[in-house]
Amino acid sequence: MSFKVVQPVTVIAATEFLSISEIGSWGEKLTPIMMAEIERDGLETTGPWIFVSHGRDGDPRKRFRHDYCVPVSNPDRYRGAFQVRTLEPFPCFSTLHTGALSEESLRAGYGGVVEAITRAGREFSGESREVWHGWTSADSPANAFEIQIGVK
Repeated sequence: MSFKVVQPVTVIAATEFLSISEIGSWGEKLTPIMMAEIERDGLETTGPWIFVSHGRDGDPRKRFRHDYCVPVSNPDRYRGAFQVRTLEPFPCFSTLHTGALSEESLRAGYGGVVEAITRAGREFSGESREVWHGWTSADSPANAFEIQIGVK
C-alpha cells in the first residue's frame, strides 16, 4: 500500500447510481457505446478506464454514484451524450490488484487499503477509484487494476 496524489485528468464520463453487483453489467452496456462515440468524434484516449465511486462502503445492497471514465486529450471535439469533465487531484492510498474478481480477493484488496488508511490515522474522503490496466473476464487471473481509496 502506498500514499500518492493522482494528478487531474480530463475524461468522458457516464454516471449511474448502482449497487456493487450492477457495476459489471452496466460497464458491459456502456463500454461499446462510449468507445463508439470517442472513435466517431476522433478523440485520443490517454490512459486506462477509471471507475470512480462516491459513497461505496462495501455494503452489497447500498446504491451509490458510480462514474465510468475514459481519459481523453482532445475533449473539445466531443459532441456525444456523455459528460466531459476533469477528475480533480486525488489524494489516496492505493495498491495493484491482480487476478479473478472473487468476493474474497476483492475484500482482501480493498481491506488492505482500508487498513493502511486506518493505521495512518487518515480520514476517508468517500471517493474511491479503480484504474483498469487489464481486463479479460471476471474469472481471469490476467486482470489488473489499481485500487485507490481517497483520503482527506
